Amino acid sequence: VNVLLKPEWARPRPADVIDFGGKLHFVPWWNPFGECDGNCSFVSGETSLAFWMLAVAIVLPRGYRAVAVAATLVNCFVLGAGRIAMGGHFTSDVLLAVVLTALAMWLVHRIAFADLAIFGRRPRRGAQQPENGGIGPRAPLSRNA
Repeated sequence: VNVLLKPEWARPRPADVIDFGGKLHFVPWWNPFGECDGNCSFVSGETSLAFWMLAVAIVLPRGYRAVAVAATLVNCFVLGAGRIAMGGHFTSDVLLAVVLTALAMWLVHRIAFADLAIFGRRPRRGAQQPENGGIGPRAPLSRNA
């Protein structure tokens, strides 16, 4: 978000828009050709970072996972609402930060846990595929297995 979109998307922050006492014209979220020269609004980097913490929360042990996910989502909501209330971001900036970050997390997950054939490697002959598709808890290792 901060590397690809923010430097290229010249959408001014709400506090900088004429309608809210600023000097720049309003630009909709889909238009990258605004008048902002730097530190622009689209998309919310803070909200994106807060939502990325969900990736850490979902890999915690089961006993901590639900609380960590809930705390992460509450943190993301409070931080996004605070950015909107302070005039740092439009609602669309915050919502699209969550959507784009979720898509990035999904893409990284798909690549990280992709089928080996995608990378040109094939499973060993005679190797059995787990019933659960390789996702979830594995059977304990033992010599008798």
